[in-house]
Amino acid sequence: MNKYAFRSPPGMDEVSAIRKNYVDEQFCKDKAKEIDLMGECRSSENKEFRGFAVISANQIRQLGSNVVDSRHVFVAHADISHGHIVVKNEPLPAWLNDRLDRLKNLAKFIPDPSPRSWKWKGQRLA
Repeated sequence: MNKYAFRSPPGMDEVSAIRKNYVDEQFCKDKAKEIDLMGECRSSENKEFRGFAVISANQIRQLGSNVVDSRHVFVAHADISHGHIVVKNEPLPAWLNDRLDRLKNLAKFIPDPSPRSWKWKGQRLA
């Protein structure tokens, strides 16, 4: 996992997240595969799902970012907001690069042993 897992897409200040307290591992995997498929259809980016970054909302907030409820998108959905809109092809401010490093270091990466499968076969996301 790298720190860019916590970086907003250009033109935005939000990183999609799933609140694990409300759903199970299979729900998370289903959403990840759905997002993976949409990405393949919409762009030429070559991203591939490999697992989950697990971090608490409290840890995110302690580093200065916010977690915003966005269940109108789907049940258990939230957005991580850093207070900075990313500009395409522009470097991130130093404070945000530092925060992304700290988020990466706090998060626990849970790899998916079968990323191409639709069935979650990995360990519990805790």
